[in-house]
Amino acid sequence: MNLTTTAAVAEISSDERRQIEPRIAEWLLEEPGHSLLGTYPQLFGDDVDVTSFGIRDEDGRIVSHAAVRRLTAWTSPGPVAVTLVGAVTTAPEARGEQHASRLLHHIADREVSAGQDAILLWSDRWEFYAKLGYAIAGTQAEVVYAPADLEPDAAARPFESRDVPALTEIHARKPWRIERDECEMRMLLEGTACDVFVLERDDRVVAYACHGKGVDLGGWWHEFGGDDADALRIGRHGMAVLGQASATWMVPPFRNELFDELLGAATEVREGAVALSKPLTEKGRRQFFVDG
Repeated sequence: MNLTTTAAVAEISSDERRQIEPRIAEWLLEEPGHSLLGTYPQLFGDDVDVTSFGIRDEDGRIVSHAAVRRLTAWTSPGPVAVTLVGAVTTAPEARGEQHASRLLHHIADREVSAGQDAILLWSDRWEFYAKLGYAIAGTQAEVVYAPADLEPDAAARPFESRDVPALTEIHARKPWRIERDECEMRMLLEGTACDVFVLERDDRVVAYACHGKGVDLGGWWHEFGGDDADALRIGRHGMAVLGQASATWMVPPFRNELFDELLGAATEVREGAVALSKPLTEKGRRQFFVDG
């Protein structure tokens, strides 16, 4: 294959992206049995507003890819216009040509022109992204929780499609979050290979919890809605139903009571990075939290 190191970044049509998704999955998902939709529903769902960019080789084939979405993140001081970047990947035979760097520079210039406040992305390649101006966007507690007395909760049950409006409302009450409407909530909860449980009180859903999602969050409890006491109840119920003697909980920085309760049966506690961010304005320097 002939590669050109000066290839221009080009926007990829939705039709072409669908055609090359199997190749993107091969480059990006190293573990078998996972799908792009199951791991990145917010980028590869049918109804999401996503723009994809790529670099072509001299034969016209896409050899590097990145997807972009513009959303609103809520932080303690208020809303921030953020751009989520994901599925940044390059064909194995084209690596080392600085294609990913070129894509990310192009995206940053585009988002500055559009008036966005920050770019958020997820990666364990911190050194690579640091060179491009990215740093930790915020922190979370990662608690390995191993209680001795787990039992199913009579007020809890598996998530159903009819719960989407209630869960969307619960999500909107979180002080730090990415804004979601019902369509987005449905896509995230129904379109991914994750376990979702809800807690009811007086015939009303008051809390929910999510477990597992694709490659990145397999086996983790990563999203909690409701107050801290109810979040603990629904997570414990889910662990009992799934037969988990221990599990890692991803705890947001604003859930102090939940964190304190988990500590009583924790076997490990560590600080993790929420995401990486590249501030584009002063507002973009705020600390973020993004549910799984």
